[in-house]
Amino acid sequence: MYILYVLSACRPSAKNSENKVTVQDIDDYDQMQESVALLTMLALGNRQIEAGLVQPAAEVVSRLRGQGDDRDALAPAPRRTSST
Repeated sequence: MYILYVLSACRPSAKNSENKVTVQDIDDYDQMQESVALLTMLALGNRQIEAGLVQPAAEVVSRLRGQGDDRDALAPAPRRTSST
């Protein structure tokens, strides 16, 4: 089975831009979609790091080990504020 889709060359600076047709094997298409999903997740992770929404793994592990069976151990710690 193959997937057929149209790529539109819509660059404002391109003269005589044309649509292009691409035929791709379904397995290759699935692999491409998985790669795009992974890159999207990585970009989201980078944005969360930049926004300060993450905690070092060592702190999380330490909290979890110190809490024992307490289910509240999985709750996020209060946000740290930067002192700059």
